[in-house]
Amino acid sequence: MQIAITQVCFDFLSAFDSPTTPTDQLTSEDSSELFEPQSNRIKKEKTRITIDAIRLGNQGDISKSYSGDLIDSAKVRRPFPYNGKLYVCTSSVHGPSIREAEAYYLMPQTLFDGQPTTYSDKVHPDHGESARSDPNGFYHGISVTHQGRRYILAGPPLTFVPTQPPPKH
Repeated sequence: MQIAITQVCFDFLSAFDSPTTPTDQLTSEDSSELFEPQSNRIKKEKTRITIDAIRLGNQGDISKSYSGDLIDSAKVRRPFPYNGKLYVCTSSVHGPSIREAEAYYLMPQTLFDGQPTTYSDKVHPDHGESARSDPNGFYHGISVTHQGRRYILAGPPLTFVPTQPPPKH
């Protein structure tokens, strides 16, 4: 059995989030504003790292570090090592096993030279638009804890992909 896996990302801006028109004054012409591309977003080039596929599997250290559901509580799961640094997975594309994972460097807070922030402070003022436009990634600069220690998620994120099996002749 062969399974096709795809990932599609959408950015939804509902009429209730429209910064320019109050919701009780929206007309059918206003709907075009809701579906216009966001020109202020930066198209980020992904840094792809090829690694052993087992690390991306259901029990692999990368998939087990997934913390996207905890970051808003300033916590992360056990990080995984890569090139002498610790990372946590923030998103993945998967099917029967993970095929791609995005991860941020878990930088000790004392080494971070920027202004640390919280998830709430980065996302809530503009419904995440500035986070999506950050050239260092959505989670860059967010303060988290792991085992009682303070860290900063530092981007830009790395994208981990499995090694490809050699082609059959």
